[in-house]
Order: sequence, then structure tokens, then C-alpha cells
Amino acid sequence: MMIQLQGLLSTITFLDVIDIVVVAYFLYRLFLMLKNTRAATLGKGLMVLIGFTLICRWLNLHVISWLLEKSMTVIMVALPVVFQPELRRALEQSCFIRAASWTSRSWRKCWIPLLMPLR
Repeated sequence: MMIQLQGLLSTITFLDVIDIVVVAYFLYRLFLMLKNTRAATLGKGLMVLIGFTLICRWLNLHVISWLLEKSMTVIMVALPVVFQPELRRALEQSCFIRAASWTSRSWRKCWIPLLMPLR
């Protein structure tokens, strides 16, 4: 067991650690942005549906699994339509859809708050 753990740890590089930290930071910022919104409530409901789908698949409940998988497809197509205003606001807040030109001042205004450490 110890040899396997040492083998696993020897394959992790410094860039892997940086990659994990950057992804974790942006996911954390995303969760902060979605906190106490309709999207957060919907996300919890989707997690319950996914869990229920996995349980049905594990119990070999074929008809229920098939129905849940098909309904998940419909839900994933409907989500951008239902949450279009929230998606637009979130993209505007993150400066992806900003009418400002990409001068040095507008870059600082958009990206520096996102990259600043949390207090």
C-alpha cells in the first residue's frame, strides 16, 4: 500500500498542483456568485436527480433509469432558455460581455477584482 502511494505521489508535478489550485479558486468564485440564487436551488435539485438516476442504474431499474436519462437531456436543453437573464448578468459581471474596449484601464477594472485574493 505504501509503495503504491509513493508511486502515485511521484507522478504529481508542480504544474499539476497549480492546475488544481487555479480550478479550485475559480469554482469557489463561481459558487460565491451563485450563492442564494435560483440557480443554486436548481443545482441542488439537479444533484438530487443525478443521484436518483445513479441509484436506479445501480439497482437495475431500467425503465426509471431510461426515463430519468431522457428527462435530464430535456432539462439540459431547457436550462439556458430558462436562465438566460441570469446567464447574461453573470457573464457581464465576469467581463466576458462588456462593451468596454480592452484598454489597460478596462482590463484592470474587469479582471483584477476576480484575481485578487479573498479577504
